[in-house]
Amino acid sequence: MFFLKDSSFFDAEEVNNILKRNPLSLISRYERLFSNELSLIAENVISERVKLVMLTGPSSSGKTTTSHKLVEALREAGSDAVVVSLDNFYKDRDDIPDGRDGKKDFESIDALATDVLEEKLAGLAAGETVLMPRFDFHAAKRIDNDYELKLGENKIAILEGIHALNFKVLELLPEGSFTTMYISAHADFRKDGKTVLQKSDIRFLRRMVRDRATRNADADLTFSLWDMVMRGEELYINPNRARAKIRVSTTFPYDPAALREGALPLLATIAPSSPYYEKATALSEALLRFEPLDLSLLPSNALIREFVGGSKYYD
Repeated sequence: MFFLKDSSFFDAEEVNNILKRNPLSLISRYERLFSNELSLIAENVISERVKLVMLTGPSSSGKTTTSHKLVEALREAGSDAVVVSLDNFYKDRDDIPDGRDGKKDFESIDALATDVLEEKLAGLAAGETVLMPRFDFHAAKRIDNDYELKLGENKIAILEGIHALNFKVLELLPEGSFTTMYISAHADFRKDGKTVLQKSDIRFLRRMVRDRATRNADADLTFSLWDMVMRGEELYINPNRARAKIRVSTTFPYDPAALREGALPLLATIAPSSPYYEKATALSEALLRFEPLDLSLLPSNALIREFVGGSKYYD
């Protein structure tokens, strides 16, 4: 993706100037750039003749939207494709190991049934018809043999999950059967040379807005879980990202503007006595630096809609 200044940040003042004049032009440009980037990736994946794309990224990077948009790009390039979530290979809740806090550690690689994963992925890579599992999160149990999947001569599976690039997963796959992909919000927002929103702030705000809408989670809960999320990334995602052959940034210049109206009321609920008050205040002040955005201007396949609502891949 191309950035307004360089590959590491957007200039907040320049973004605001464009949002005031013609926000639709900014949205159209960057949505087109993102789609074009995925089209090039799709062509490269097809040329490599792999059966599996192992895709990972930290929380709220837009893995689901990116996976589905890559499926569309692969189909436009002449190859059928399907998304498979590695979450479906979780062990039953009772068999998942406890973390340091005594709670079930769903972030650990040991939470996955790697024996089942090895069997199913080997079958897919070989072009066999495979009975795939589905994890029932309400019952906290894996349902084995839930549906059939076959990757014929002209079909590719995108395996999406936090452990997609973990060596313990990749070593299960036949050599030459896969490629690797890492996505994240790679760009900060700066004004007058100072960072006003870090890339991790964008992911936090995305998660807070999404979780309020989809899980009825308040801002305090999102703040309380964020340290654990970041610890999990340091343990299970960051050490493996060097294995990615393909890297994609999922920050868009209008992210703060799109998140602003959903995030500000949530941040305002953090009480002055809360340990999160200082951070919530800083995030509010940062968001107020950006022009608000009319969400109706966003296409239904925009990545940010995964978090603000109205996504064709969710709704």
